[in-house]
Amino acid sequence: MTSVDAFRDQARDWLAANADRAPRDYGAILPAELADAGRAWQRALFDAGFAGIHWPEAHGGRGLTTDHTAAWVVACAEVRVPPFLNMVGCVLTGGALLTFGTPEQQSAHLHRIIDGTDVWCQLFSEPDAGSDLAALTTRAERDGDRWIVNGQKVWCSNGRVADRGILLARTDPAAAPHKGISFFLVDMHAAGVVTRPLRQMNGAVEFDEVFLTAVALPAAALLGPEHAGWMVAM
Repeated sequence: MTSVDAFRDQARDWLAANADRAPRDYGAILPAELADAGRAWQRALFDAGFAGIHWPEAHGGRGLTTDHTAAWVVACAEVRVPPFLNMVGCVLTGGALLTFGTPEQQSAHLHRIIDGTDVWCQLFSEPDAGSDLAALTTRAERDGDRWIVNGQKVWCSNGRVADRGILLARTDPAAAPHKGISFFLVDMHAAGVVTRPLRQMNGAVEFDEVFLTAVALPAAALLGPEHAGWMVAM
């Protein structure tokens, strides 16, 4: 295995030659106007071997360690370029899939995350819950081998440009607040999903609100155990 020091040197050399191809360092939130540039940058990172650094090779990664990933992030910070397309996809969703995903879910999504094909968003916060995630009211009700989702999410980053989303919805309304919540993988282009820019007090539209009306999710959309979404999210 390549040592962390050797990998760091490789990363710095590649960035010295390619940093001018990167979009500005926008942080964790991919601005809508930089979506195409962000995807192109992520593809360049993937082709060069700097995407999914500690992910298994079977899913397009390098099979290295989290120390190697940390060295990459620091090297990117030194030259002020994004280390990956967006945090929700490359960190949160990827980590959840690697930990809780079935082989089929991992095969369907992981490679597409790190090669820049799919942008992911996070569907957690709600208008009446705010940061109190346990108070969410979006419902996912079982209908045979599928789930029907109804609710509204707010403060969604990347919603307008997202292909997929990670969703927390209540599947057992009789359970205690932190229980009875499940974690789903959502196609943001599915029927019943409507995304609208959320205008802030300063006039900016950095976030979105997402409305889910009778959205049908297949059984394979459930990530982790039913009613254990809080554990998966944490």
